[in-house]
Amino acid sequence: MDNEREPSWSMVGRNDMQFVLNGSPFYVNGFNAYWLMVLAVDPSARHKISSVLEEAASVGLTVGRTWAFNDGGWRALQISPGVYDEQVFQALDFVISEAKRNKIRLILSLVNNWDAYGGKAQYVTWGRNAGLNLPSNDAFFSDPTLKNDFKSYIKVYSSNPRREISEDSDRDCYLSFVKNWTRVHIEDCEKTLKMPLLFSEFGIPKRDGGYRESFMEAVYESVLRSARMGGAAGGSLVWQLMSPEDRAHMGDGFEIVLSQDQSTAKIISEASANLVAINGIIGCQDLDDMHLNLGIM
Repeated sequence: MDNEREPSWSMVGRNDMQFVLNGSPFYVNGFNAYWLMVLAVDPSARHKISSVLEEAASVGLTVGRTWAFNDGGWRALQISPGVYDEQVFQALDFVISEAKRNKIRLILSLVNNWDAYGGKAQYVTWGRNAGLNLPSNDAFFSDPTLKNDFKSYIKVYSSNPRREISEDSDRDCYLSFVKNWTRVHIEDCEKTLKMPLLFSEFGIPKRDGGYRESFMEAVYESVLRSARMGGAAGGSLVWQLMSPEDRAHMGDGFEIVLSQDQSTAKIISEASANLVAINGIIGCQDLDDMHLNLGIM
């Protein structure tokens, strides 16, 4: 990491309704890429992780959200309660290292509310196999044994010294709904919760006619409007970035391949530039580089 450009790689904190970094407001333009660790287990596939993170940085994305868990099943990080696969931990190390090399901070999700990649359902399955009487998957939140299993995972993860530590056919009607929905949630955080808001997953399948771009612009404009007024909107994380090689077999319709989806990449780059102007992190020449790296004019 270039310490002359970034003198401090400190944690993002919170001050009232805003995220802060080194005492100044910090606004997020980021992305989701849940699959990074699982693919990085295979060393021959790690170029995909590097490529996606480099492309993300080239359009000014500074925060990524990815899974730092995989409970049971294929390429599991936690094979069973308290039993871990060091090879998968090494894959996670690689992801974190590559993110830092590209000056991307990570939000590391440690459990899933859904069944994919294990999550709370896997903890409940382990508990039932051990003889616990668990009425539903929501027992994850209340059963002492399951809570201790999860706390043990957090302890193992956080104590490892190598690990460094968000359709409607009527287009106009839907976009109006999106703008109102974001506005209401921002106001709730400002007036009631008194805390910052991060839109941690937003996206829409790609369609003809710029529908995806209009949707994304609506979200980005809501964040920017709030940020300019010092409001509660702390940023957003688009769902989801993917490598071109994996689009065919891993894509969910929402995926964005920055090197292929040029119109979407342009919207992301412009949103990054707008937040950079508020964050004051990098200069105008860097903003030009963002566009040139992907051939965005």
